[in-house]
Amino acid sequence: MPAALMLAAVLLRLATPVLAQPEGFQPPPMRKLTVPDGGREVSLALETSEPLKKGDEIVIKFAPSKVALRIVLPSGIEIGPDTAGEQGFVWRTFTPERPFGEAGSEGVLIEAAEKQPAGLYMLVVRESRRATELEAAIHIYPAPPPWEVEHEEMMRQIPGVHYLQPVTVPPGTKDFTLRVPLEEGTNFGFLQIVAPNRGVKIRLETPDGKIHDESVGKGGAVSWGVMEGLPSENEGEYDPWALINPYALLLPFRGIHHLVAFEKAEKGVYQVHADTTAVTEAATIRVLYLPIVDLLERTSDPFDPSVPPPPDKVSMDVSTPDGEIPAGVPFAITARIHGPAQPETVRLSAEMELRPLVDSSEAGRRMFGAPVTQFLNLEFRKTADQQYTAMYTPEVEGDLRFLVRAEGMRTDGSRFETLRISSSSAVYTPSARLLGIREEAVDENADGFPERLDLHFDLYVLEGGNFEAECELTAGLDERENRLPLLCRAQTNLLKGRQTLTASLRIDALARRTASDGPYTLQSLRIVRKDVSGYVNFLDTRNANLVTKAYPRANWRPAPGAANQRLEWQVEDRIGTGMAQVLQMDWTVYSPGGRCRWWGTLTREAGSPRLALPPMEADLPQGDVILPFDLLANHFVSFGVATWRVAPFLDCEASTMRVDIPPSTAPSVWIDPDVFEPLTRGIVMRRVPAVTIGQTQSARVELLFDAGAQRPVSGRITIAAAPASLECTVDDLALLPSDGSPSKAWLTLTPRAGLSAGSYHVVIAAEADGIRSTAKVRVVVTNSAP
Repeated sequence: MPAALMLAAVLLRLATPVLAQPEGFQPPPMRKLTVPDGGREVSLALETSEPLKKGDEIVIKFAPSKVALRIVLPSGIEIGPDTAGEQGFVWRTFTPERPFGEAGSEGVLIEAAEKQPAGLYMLVVRESRRATELEAAIHIYPAPPPWEVEHEEMMRQIPGVHYLQPVTVPPGTKDFTLRVPLEEGTNFGFLQIVAPNRGVKIRLETPDGKIHDESVGKGGAVSWGVMEGLPSENEGEYDPWALINPYALLLPFRGIHHLVAFEKAEKGVYQVHADTTAVTEAATIRVLYLPIVDLLERTSDPFDPSVPPPPDKVSMDVSTPDGEIPAGVPFAITARIHGPAQPETVRLSAEMELRPLVDSSEAGRRMFGAPVTQFLNLEFRKTADQQYTAMYTPEVEGDLRFLVRAEGMRTDGSRFETLRISSSSAVYTPSARLLGIREEAVDENADGFPERLDLHFDLYVLEGGNFEAECELTAGLDERENRLPLLCRAQTNLLKGRQTLTASLRIDALARRTASDGPYTLQSLRIVRKDVSGYVNFLDTRNANLVTKAYPRANWRPAPGAANQRLEWQVEDRIGTGMAQVLQMDWTVYSPGGRCRWWGTLTREAGSPRLALPPMEADLPQGDVILPFDLLANHFVSFGVATWRVAPFLDCEASTMRVDIPPSTAPSVWIDPDVFEPLTRGIVMRRVPAVTIGQTQSARVELLFDAGAQRPVSGRITIAAAPASLECTVDDLALLPSDGSPSKAWLTLTPRAGLSAGSYHVVIAAEADGIRSTAKVRVVVTNSAP
């Protein structure tokens, strides 16, 4: 039912006629103001003896030009686009519609957002780039009818909709009947009945004599749902476009809304029975019937090929390239015919309207002259079923659109003719031509490893200026995780002649985004020229292509956060009770080496909360390392079964780049609290990353201990297992703070003479409250200092 209701609401919005002006409104004649070339101030008096109410407007139209407009109110206050709101006006620009072949204009609407006084409104122009002429008038519209009357009239204009006059039923009436006659059946019908409260009982009798009420529920041939409320939040205001409450479009009245849908609405009389015996006040009943399928056919896009057109109608849509079109480059004009046309009889012709460019020096905009039309000698070729395409090469800068005419025979032998005007496109002369693209791997410090990948765009510049380039590379079109969005960017000033625009991609950024060795494909390229006014001129890069060489990762200078990072997790029983106390996560990531700190967050996908992963700090080697996170079950078991999103971070003194997993690829952890038990006694030791030492070096490792209970806890630490050739000593364990934050201890590792290179494990045992827990520290001994 909600889906059917939403569909009905949207269709009704599409079918509703929108009036540009209130009925009965006759716009007053526009008064003209001649503006001379230069900066001399001129003004035009617009006087009204009637106060302006909300919605009334001051309308100004003028030929495209730079005009600084101001309005002086009867109070003497001057307003402009930036200050109109302070005085209760809304200032906005608009482009009046123009017929094909006629010059366009621009306009300003200054709408009263609240009541304004009668009197003299002065239109003032203080500067102009060139001589022009303005037209202006004050539009005071008739007072609109009450919204209930307007809504009823609007509904009655929609074909196929049955809108019954509201009726008032006295209290104590056992059976009051309203009749909804359907002259013909429909495939799907929708009936809405509004009663003031639950005390009014509603039943429906269908043409076959069956009686239905809300007990039939949803999902059958007759589906019945009930909604309650008032669509508009503002009492007494009609908000017909509030699609968030779709029944606002149907019957926007407070009360109980009975929504009845029929898989097939048969021809005949539908009778709504109202019972008011249980209420003490008169009840107003409203009824609306909406044939959804019929309305869909009436309001569907006539150019949407997925919707069958009326059986005898031939229509057409015309498309040209979106955006701007470079002069001298051919483009396609595509016409698609819809309806019962005989393909072999279809003939197409085109007429062009060009408004030539007369000035582009104003910031961010162009000035176009009067339109010039001409017939084109184009050959439309059939490129698909009922689709025809012609190629056209623009030569002159300006605003361009086409009128395409199609004529021929219908399948029943009658003739048809249909016209369609394309949307406008701007033709421009490119300020440069793209000659080619080159790549170069650059070794900045001559250490044998490239630090960046340069893409050189060779241009022939016709008009010098500030050029910008943005491009996007991919390592594989079907590998979403290898997509490299807007990786390279460049900006520089170029002179006329052959020039090169270079965009650089840092290898460390590339390493973080993809694990691929290449080659990489240029997926998109955008090059523009911006002048001092902010005007943008695009280069034609539609045929730009590049596939780079392969760049094996072994030849790169290793970068922090390389894309081979991953995160794995498991539950862990640290004290041997058979239940887990710790969520254990391992983050594999490339480290730049040196003193590093890592931390993170664990966020519940269903919303709050967000938990902080315990921060840790250590001296890390350069290369791939496994960074551990240990989170006590005490923090999350109370939130039930849930999926959590992990966001880890690594920050090292040796690197200016913080390493993380991008949010779009952040891993998730599914947690079932039934496998955990909160830690109420004892302590657990957090794991530490592998420690690398040389055969003649010592290392000092930070150990952290957590207590589940927020109380002071003391304990002792022992070395449970270690190779005899590796000396291990532990400082005394301090008391754990009462807030439950971790306590520190230090493990000193010193290799004895003769210790061979290899990997060793040191088992640390900690005991508190009579409970013993253990964890391993992995020690990697190398032949030389790390």
